[in-house]
Amino acid sequence: MDQGAMGKIKARFATVSGRTKEKRRIQDIVGQYTQDKCDDFFDLPLNRNKFSVITGGMASFLLSKQANIRFVLNPFFQSNAIQGVYDIKNLFKLNASLR
Repeated sequence: MDQGAMGKIKARFATVSGRTKEKRRIQDIVGQYTQDKCDDFFDLPLNRNKFSVITGGMASFLLSKQANIRFVLNPFFQSNAIQGVYDIKNLFKLNASLR
């Protein structure tokens, strides 16, 4: 079976703000164009393409200087994507912790 071609083009944008000891935020955004192509996939041609966005970050807030307790949030989001013949739906998760 001829695997054909798979192409990805990525563009990354990252920001850092709030460098004080009380607050800190990091944001990362990646845009990705994917093309999965195969001329003979189980006797059928396959040519699929999709643009998707992946974003994540970290936000940290100092709650107590004396005990050095921080509240940390880590969000993650991925828009619809493809992988071969599979469709990947939106994905979102949020982690929160006290440190």
